Amino acid sequence: MDTLTNSVKLLTTHYQLLDKIGCGTFSSVYKALDIRHDVYDNSFWEPALPISPNAAENSDTDIQKPKKERFVALKQIYATSSPKRMAQEIKILQHLRGAPCVSQLITAFRQHEYVFLVMPYFRHDEFKDCYRSMTMLDTKYYLKSLLTALKHLHSHRILHRDIKPNNFLYNIEMKTGMLIDFGLAQREEETKPPEPPKSNSPIRLNMIRKPARSTSSSTFKQKQTPSTPAALASSNSQPLPTSVPMKAIRANRAGTRGFRAPEVLLRVTHQTVAIDIWSVGVILLSLLSGRYPFFIAHDEGDSLIEIASIFGMTEMKDYRTFETNIETIPPSRKSLSKLCQVLNTEKFKLWAEDDKQNVQNAIDLVGKMLALDYRKRITAEDALKHPFLSDSQIHPLPSPSSSPFPSSSSSSTSSYSSSSSL
Repeated sequence: MDTLTNSVKLLTTHYQLLDKIGCGTFSSVYKALDIRHDVYDNSFWEPALPISPNAAENSDTDIQKPKKERFVALKQIYATSSPKRMAQEIKILQHLRGAPCVSQLITAFRQHEYVFLVMPYFRHDEFKDCYRSMTMLDTKYYLKSLLTALKHLHSHRILHRDIKPNNFLYNIEMKTGMLIDFGLAQREEETKPPEPPKSNSPIRLNMIRKPARSTSSSTFKQKQTPSTPAALASSNSQPLPTSVPMKAIRANRAGTRGFRAPEVLLRVTHQTVAIDIWSVGVILLSLLSGRYPFFIAHDEGDSLIEIASIFGMTEMKDYRTFETNIETIPPSRKSLSKLCQVLNTEKFKLWAEDDKQNVQNAIDLVGKMLALDYRKRITAEDALKHPFLSDSQIHPLPSPSSSPFPSSSSSSTSSYSSSSSL
């Protein structure tokens, strides 16, 4: 961190790096002290910080007083990342300003090849350390916070593309969380195949001349097709239409193994916000089964086999063309309820004894999230209305204060200049 601090001027005048708290393929994240916090107007991002549903009951705890927090998370985007991807992440974060349960972009700055995004630091519990001890009520609050964030994203047709526990910071005490890391996010319209380009001249259907009738025979004979350029040029035949170049369409395969939806694994070109819901379903399956990570395959082929072993060959073939010579894959789907009972017997039994209907609702929701056909998958908005999440046990999440953020149309990445903040 010393080398980084000495290389970037603002890391000595505006921030003090304290610890490296995250590292990924395209970026690293640092916890830092915001030295000049009181110099600036922070009202444009603090009102959108996650607030506990029980804020009134816990008003004396320091986590309920965001104005006294002086810590930020500095995300350093590596120079190897695409400039287009950097700009897109900033633009999407600007567009999501004020969204509940979504990490807020405070500012961004660049010095030479060093690019930083500045966001609020949010104290959270590590999923891998607490998922086994989470109660059913904890699970409900976790899902409600995550789906609240996705409801806002998806209303703008934005795909996060990398939903997983590491990208959703959840605080059990506060009963709320924050969705982070929009490095792979994109708008749904960007995944649609492009329209074919229009030709300058209309294509005529009679450009290829029909074979001539022979005068010496009643049968049809096809004339010899000229093979050389000169012969083609001198031929009386009308020219063949030239092919119209089409931009290659490639399916986006981004995401984290174990959380990618079937349509991503099968390389479907047009992908929708439903891929995020599949990932939430995998998280819920981990919470109900006590198994994390639930899917552990390393490549796309093995990942599809894992999915097929649960949903069965019949449903896999009904959804897409799917063939395998692995004989152990069942013809029909397994019961998610029985699967969770086998993997998490003791806890599942306690849940059922406490409220059997509650458990059935949870299984029903995870089934709707893990629909193989993305067109039949439940939406974030409808999931929030599902009986599992709409019961009286859950306090409604507080809405962020009226946000004075500028609209996305007034924000521009053009001010993203060297050694300056946005």
